[in-house]
Amino acid sequence: MNVRNGGPIRLFVAALLAAMIAIRLWDFDVLQALRFAVLGHLGAWLPSTPIHPAWALAAEVAAVVASAALIGWLAPRLNPAQVAILGALTVAGILGGAVLAAFGGFLLDPTWPLVSAIVVTGGAALTVSWQDERKRQSDERKRQEIRIAFSHSLPPAVIDALAVTPDLVSLEAARRDLTVMSVHIRDPAAILAPMSASETAAFLRNTQDSVASIVHDHGGMLDRRTGGEILALFNAPLEDTAHPDHAARAAATIATALDPLNAARRAAAEAAGRKYLRVHLDVGIDTGPCTVGNLTSDHHSAWTAVGPSIGVATGIGRLCREYGVGNIIGERTVAGMAHPRVLELDLVRAGSGTKPIRVFTLLDPFVADAGVAGRLAAAHARMIAAYRNREWAEAEAALRECRSFRIETLATLYSLYRTRIVTAREIAPPSGWEGDKHGTIEEIDAVTEVTPATRTPRHSGERNEGA
Repeated sequence: MNVRNGGPIRLFVAALLAAMIAIRLWDFDVLQALRFAVLGHLGAWLPSTPIHPAWALAAEVAAVVASAALIGWLAPRLNPAQVAILGALTVAGILGGAVLAAFGGFLLDPTWPLVSAIVVTGGAALTVSWQDERKRQSDERKRQEIRIAFSHSLPPAVIDALAVTPDLVSLEAARRDLTVMSVHIRDPAAILAPMSASETAAFLRNTQDSVASIVHDHGGMLDRRTGGEILALFNAPLEDTAHPDHAARAAATIATALDPLNAARRAAAEAAGRKYLRVHLDVGIDTGPCTVGNLTSDHHSAWTAVGPSIGVATGIGRLCREYGVGNIIGERTVAGMAHPRVLELDLVRAGSGTKPIRVFTLLDPFVADAGVAGRLAAAHARMIAAYRNREWAEAEAALRECRSFRIETLATLYSLYRTRIVTAREIAPPSGWEGDKHGTIEEIDAVTEVTPATRTPRHSGERNEGA
């Protein structure tokens, strides 16, 4: 049942009711003549002349007030045609009451109650119709705003579904926890340099379309697409209680999305006798409160988000090359996942003076065997714990166990920790060291590998073909 705003309807019904009571109390000549004519015809029709009681006026007023109250209460829940039917039933009820009273020996005049019921019903129907038209126009405007706001961020089928029920989405600014995913092409300059303009455009379109399809399949929306980088939001625009898991599954799928493209690029490079460069997509994910809504312009609707998690997701995503992995996930995202299968990478700072945050990578893209994943995760956790506790021998032993699994994707990460442990044996970390890298995400991105006490040359972080 569609329940409208009953305030305007009831206010108008009350105004009409007051006007009709005033008309009856004034009892001008035309109304008197009409009433006497109706009473005369009723008296002639009845077998015996009934009595016109002293309480007749009170009965008329009570009938009009009762019918107006009924119409005012039900009208907000009805459409105009249903209001008209309700009015017709009210008129029939008034006539039926007058007839029953006449057979009981009392002559009651139905003229004014009937006119009042018709006027009140007509006013209520007009008000309902006016409200429906205003809502229709408002919904149509909102549908257009939704289509514009999400035209580049959601698939057409989802936009059409939102347009059917525009109340599901609000363009007003609000606070909401989001999981933010940043996806960018690693070393885009090196990848794009050999390409012509048309090849560059086709490559970027195909890559972005592939990532967009994965994001949409996992319930996310695209926020920004700029060249070699995509920003996606989960738990937006519709609420999704499992958004950390859905973002993680999307990241795991993205890890293999470019396999066909890389196979074709390798074959083409070998045929042409040129160097093959594998395309990597690096993914950063973080979860946290954001401001969402139409944050762009009053003249152009675009549903977007702003918040610290966007910067964190982008920053840690750019560290993928440093650790040799395809995705890095912040600790808040991992905390929101139902059954996280991850390896902890490091502690990094999101900004100057901030507390280090733990960052992780997904196991699923490169370890399919659950038994192997469990043993690797246990050894890896021992290595991280010993390293942060400055137990260098234990850390080195656990590191050897981790490297014995020969997971090629983790080769860069374990080489990095081997360098750190060797350096820390020779130069003790400072007293305030928490096991994290020195510097913020941006500084780490620029410097790359950072040890507890000193900075060493950059690791390439480039994975081999099997990664």
